[in-house]
Parts: sequence; structure tokens; C-alpha cells
Amino acid sequence: MGNKRGSSMATSTIVLLVIAVLILVVLILGFTKGWSTFAPWLGSNNVDKVGNSCSVACSTGATYEFCSVDREVNDGENDKFEATCEQLSTDSRFSLYNIDPCPNLC
Repeated sequence: MGNKRGSSMATSTIVLLVIAVLILVVLILGFTKGWSTFAPWLGSNNVDKVGNSCSVACSTGATYEFCSVDREVNDGENDKFEATCEQLSTDSRFSLYNIDPCPNLC
């Protein structure tokens, strides 16, 4: 018993701890700094989501939602901007987003 040494950690345990710390750091950076700045290749396009919400607002007759609420549009290429569904559907500058107009709502 005089030749016993202290217990040592296995190499695989040390490697797993290092990987866990790296994952934790990535998660903390992602949630604090924002995923778009940390990993810009992750979901930077929300045009379909805005189009769907405008379509729902039109079909339900939600005048305020369609005509007054500013939506943040990020197409992944240009700078983010805010516009209402009415502006997105009627202004020729936004024709590439294919937002359907809602006649007689606004």
C-alpha cells in the first residue's frame, strides 16, 4: 500500500471536459451577442415569415396588423429595414419580396 498514487483522470475525461467548455462558450456568445453576429450563416432571411404574417393579416381582415405594424425585413443581402405590409405590397421598391396586396383593407 505504500506505492499507491493519487487517482488520475483519464485522458478521455479531460477531452470531454474541454469539449463541454467550448460548447458552453459558444452558447454563451450566441445568446449574449446574438446568433446573427456570432454565426451569420444561420437563418438570416425572414422574407417568407414576413410574407406569411402579412398574408394572415390580410385574410383575417386585421387592418392594424396589415396597415400600421412595422415589420423588420432581413433578406440576407441588404441591410435590415422596417416597413408595413401595405408598403411591402404596394411600393415598387419591394416588388422582389412578392408580398400580395390586400385591396380595400387600408
